[in-house]
Amino acid sequence: MLSLGVAAAVLLPATASADTGADAAAAAICAAPVTDSAAAPAALVVGTTDVKWLTYTVWTDTACDVDLVDVAFFHSGEPVNEKSMRVAKAERTDAAASGEEWTFNVAFDPADLDNADAGTLTTTITATATDGTSWSGAGKGFTMKRWPRVTNNATPEPVAKGKTITIAGKLSRANWDSYEYHGYTGQKVALQFRTTTGSYATVKTLTTPSGGALRTTVTASRDGCFRFSFAGSSTTGPINGAGDCVDVR
Repeated sequence: MLSLGVAAAVLLPATASADTGADAAAAAICAAPVTDSAAAPAALVVGTTDVKWLTYTVWTDTACDVDLVDVAFFHSGEPVNEKSMRVAKAERTDAAASGEEWTFNVAFDPADLDNADAGTLTTTITATATDGTSWSGAGKGFTMKRWPRVTNNATPEPVAKGKTITIAGKLSRANWDSYEYHGYTGQKVALQFRTTTGSYATVKTLTTPSGGALRTTVTASRDGCFRFSFAGSSTTGPINGAGDCVDVR
């Protein structure tokens, strides 16, 4: 199966497996049997224990007489292992398009993954016609990310107005090699605050040191809640910490 090293926004022209006689004529008719593809969700975030499911849909041209569709996933040209895959075929129901719809329900188990698998995944689609002629091309890619965790604790509680509040916590993420959560180093994390009736807004931004520890201080001015917020990275999902509220007296 063809392995492509970069994600494709559109499907590549298909390549026939035979180029003579009747097969060549059939291949010329169906130079691009796959009309579109899509992944949902576009970013799959996987922890250390739970299996996560992805729905991958491929649409084919009815005129191409496609009998079988297969998909394979790659990161930097290397295969990424899925735990299982189920496929269902149906007529396409889009009002503006016709053809056949192939739905793949794909399970990714952290036990089958390595840390190196995180990031942008590319997809190779192989379509085979009833006469045995097959085509391969690039489908739309998606990202698979490591699950994050963030903690936060504001002290003291309660606190006198004008005194110092210390907010401490840790940013960590799933490790698919050890199946544990390890501190995430060198990441921008926002300290956010909201009043008892307001919305969260960023107060300051911290960078996690080795081990992912977070610690900062603010001056107590009014009742409210603090949390750490991480926007995510190319390999790790985003997360907002649970707010820790402080009574200022």
